[in-house]
Amino acid sequence: MSPQPSHYAHQPLAMAKRGIARRRVPLLLLAVAIGGASIPLLAAPLAPGSLLPPLSVTDQHERQVSIEATTRFVVFAADKTASDIVSDALRLHPSVFAERRLVYIADISGMPAMVTRMFALPKLRDFPFQVGLVQNSEVTGHLPRKPKEVTLISLEDQRVQTIEYLPDAASLRRSLGIAPP
Repeated sequence: MSPQPSHYAHQPLAMAKRGIARRRVPLLLLAVAIGGASIPLLAAPLAPGSLLPPLSVTDQHERQVSIEATTRFVVFAADKTASDIVSDALRLHPSVFAERRLVYIADISGMPAMVTRMFALPKLRDFPFQVGLVQNSEVTGHLPRKPKEVTLISLEDQRVQTIEYLPDAASLRRSLGIAPP
């Protein structure tokens, strides 16, 4: 008995490939639609007037970090440059966290795990303030960001009042009302 030919056997190769591609496209679209429903990046962007969604991260000492109704500012560093800006601006002012009801969140998801464990965490543990560490970028996908800038979100009862992008430590200190060093 001879093997049965494919139903594409009578078509040129290019037509056969197109037929297969046509079947894959709906499956790909379905996968994106189903998978995308759970990705925060596709959620409505955070803007003044919107409620800040819950955020669950731990700090450099593995303690829970939460943004509460009394939180007034969220400082978000989405990359290393922004994190360095926050460190420069606030390292000498650890009291500002309690005084201004400030929460600092840093996205370290792009950092290799070994580098995080061996270098970043020991350095962060020396900081005189709490740093909420994001190890999965989807957790903060809804937070606005600009490359190499700090995002400062002011809140009132967890509702966004303003969003600022700050390019340097002086700008961050100014926005938080901290005297220059």
